[in-house]
Amino acid sequence: MKHVGRRTDAKDVVAKEQLDAYVPMAVGSTYAKTDLMADAPVGRWVSYLTVTGGGTDWPTALTVAYWNVLTFGLGSRTTQFAQEAFQTGVEVGGIFVRAKHDSTWTPWKRLASHAEAVASVSGGVMDCAIANTFSAAISANTTLSFSNIPSGAYSCVLEINHTGGAITMPSGTVWVGGTPIFTAGTRHLIFFQRATLGTAGWYASALAGFAA
Repeated sequence: MKHVGRRTDAKDVVAKEQLDAYVPMAVGSTYAKTDLMADAPVGRWVSYLTVTGGGTDWPTALTVAYWNVLTFGLGSRTTQFAQEAFQTGVEVGGIFVRAKHDSTWTPWKRLASHAEAVASVSGGVMDCAIANTFSAAISANTTLSFSNIPSGAYSCVLEINHTGGAITMPSGTVWVGGTPIFTAGTRHLIFFQRATLGTAGWYASALAGFAA
């Protein structure tokens, strides 16, 4: 029996390109911090590893991190997901997403979840890139602040176990009716919303003085 080969034409090539753009396949190599996630191949998932801080267009600057990145779409309309799969603590499992319009990528956005872990505050700094819920044990004078503040809307809640010292709010914090009194020996909940109008800063409200 004579076998007749199937001719590959332009339509086949286009169909394969479209399929590749939607069906994720693995790329065997692992990329380093010197590699841009923007250069990740479309229709593939790839991995990025660092032990010395993040790359210039990575979602966060974690010192040690392993990112699984999936890029999909067609041409100048591309979506990219990145999940942190190595760092211990609140960061592990965090999912970030961004999109490309023409040649410009949007900022990374972290996807919040209902089962999100609570991030412990170190040195009074709340890292907006890793959480929306924070906790702090304060026993001495402490100045609160934010890092990695996103350009868009952002809100968070801070739970404080206050055993001693004075608490200073982040720069630009505004209250309705004046600053609450935070008494040592009690617990507090403070809610922050990044202001996008007026003189910017942070809107804040508090439930202070819960029994310890």
